Amino acid sequence: MITVSLARDATRGFDAVSLAASDQRINVLLLGIDQREGMSDPARTDTMLMLTIDPQTKTAGMLSINRDLWVKIPGQESEGKINTAHFLGEVEHYPGGGPTLAMQTVQAALDIPVQYYIRLNFTAFEKLIDMIGGIDILVAEPIDDPDYPDAGFGYDPLHLDAGWQHMDGRTALKYARTRATPGSDLDRVKRQQQVILTVRDKILKNNQLPNVLTQLGPLLQLPGGPVQTNLTPGQIVELIKLAAQIDRDKIHAVTLTGDMIDPYLSPDGQEALVLKPGVAQQLRAQLYASVITSSVPATNVAVPHSPLPSVTINRPVTTTTIPLGTPTAAGPQIHVVQQGDTLFSLARRYRITVDDLVRANQLAGDSIFVGQQLIIPPPE
Repeated sequence: MITVSLARDATRGFDAVSLAASDQRINVLLLGIDQREGMSDPARTDTMLMLTIDPQTKTAGMLSINRDLWVKIPGQESEGKINTAHFLGEVEHYPGGGPTLAMQTVQAALDIPVQYYIRLNFTAFEKLIDMIGGIDILVAEPIDDPDYPDAGFGYDPLHLDAGWQHMDGRTALKYARTRATPGSDLDRVKRQQQVILTVRDKILKNNQLPNVLTQLGPLLQLPGGPVQTNLTPGQIVELIKLAAQIDRDKIHAVTLTGDMIDPYLSPDGQEALVLKPGVAQQLRAQLYASVITSSVPATNVAVPHSPLPSVTINRPVTTTTIPLGTPTAAGPQIHVVQQGDTLFSLARRYRITVDDLVRANQLAGDSIFVGQQLIIPPPE
């Protein structure tokens, strides 16, 4: 039973990488998929949220990734909305499935290393909220969404008055998902962060952590169940307990704002969003609570990364922890590939093209391996 192994691993140490004992930053991609109970079809990600914890400084950050962000999806010939990466990974039987392709896509788009993921569907979200007795949320403005979808092909209207509202799992899910406010998806991701922090606060305030850990086992038990992750049971316990030690004022919540994005109309007519130049670096700095002090434009700012422990994902990963190098005009430099690096992410980091990397290293394809030494030509 996973319930038993959670308690056992929490007291005896772990076979995999110990998170709490690490001096390296922990990054986890939270994937909320558009899947209800009884559904098994490949799903898109309704929510993508990057969680990062620094075990040494006891600080954390969370970055909401808008699902309409237009990006290059690794391994694909074309671009698309970032929330389609998980769907494509499932449909096309990508090695490691949807979670792996989603991790790689986020890493390539934002230049943030991603080692772990937690994927949960609508059912798991609702059960978590109900497990702790619901949550009290301060609704900033009235919300009226007559077109909120139900579990089939109809509607399940949502109306919430402004002010404090007690929400069960079903209502909290609707509150976190609706776009029926003036800021649409930009408002939606803020509400999602509000819900996550409220859940955290209630669990800690009411000392519900032991109960949550006990009930977490059954949610993880079934293959293809409502919660999936590449973290071991012991690492999950570590991660939850580590998060509980972080003061609320040391959690940096980051979302996109209107001045960070431009509207985009894709060649096939999809309305999407694209990041303005330099915003990826700005987001990473905010997430890591780093201060950009350079006087050069944000597009030229390199923000330090803490290298992360390698993790076995169910496939040969070709993207990883990204060590920073500083491009120079003097000549080429050497980059040692770490787990998580891709030609695409390295090209972005060193401000060159993938073709530059292929030519400089006489590569036959786009595959690279951990430990490989790559020549990084100077940017033109």
